[in-house]
Amino acid sequence: MPVSVSESLSLSLSLSESESASASPSGGRPVSATQSPSMLNFWPESQVGVGQARRKASNIEPCGNRARDTVPTMPLWLLACAEPAVVETPVVAVPDVSDLAAEIVELPAITVAYVEVTAPPTRDGLESALGPAYARLAEAGVVASGMPIIVTRSEGEVLALWAALPASSAGSATTATLGGGRGVRAVVGSQAGLPAAHQRLRAWMEAKDIQRLGLYWEQFRAEGFEVVYPVR
Repeated sequence: MPVSVSESLSLSLSLSESESASASPSGGRPVSATQSPSMLNFWPESQVGVGQARRKASNIEPCGNRARDTVPTMPLWLLACAEPAVVETPVVAVPDVSDLAAEIVELPAITVAYVEVTAPPTRDGLESALGPAYARLAEAGVVASGMPIIVTRSEGEVLALWAALPASSAGSATTATLGGGRGVRAVVGSQAGLPAAHQRLRAWMEAKDIQRLGLYWEQFRAEGFEVVYPVR
């Protein structure tokens, strides 16, 4: 029987004049529909009308291709999804970084003496830049209290770095304080494994919604290279 709905919920899917002519008498009355939040309901009165209703339903976006018959006899109800497609939030897999012993820690404040350098992100480029920089720290009279630290200030085709040393006495060198806040710490077994370890750590922090600050550093220790990211 005809559908009675308010104008705000009605959706006309009437056939064109040529379709209406071909649908009568065998096709039944023009196809109409009621739009609810979840479906459109069609009442074709013959098999020809069913085919035309299906064609109409298949054009409904975003999910009209889910049209299906629910009653095997006439009049036939043909349902087509008319609600907006549900956008599912992708599940971000948290990378396994257990082999890096990654942890969130409170970083101690460390006074370092440093020299600013730039270098391409290659092993040869880094060695060419960092070797002379550490020699300059020695010339400045720095008394080191720990192993060298390489601080990355910015990345790109050229890296902006500090060649740094924890210093009990800085001599004439420039000094700064590292740490003194929250950070992510991890240990990488070899220098060759550093690039891949950085990628995994960053993916791990992103998956956990940990916001890192701009700089990070690496320091050689007995167990390997310690990688530290200050975070919010």
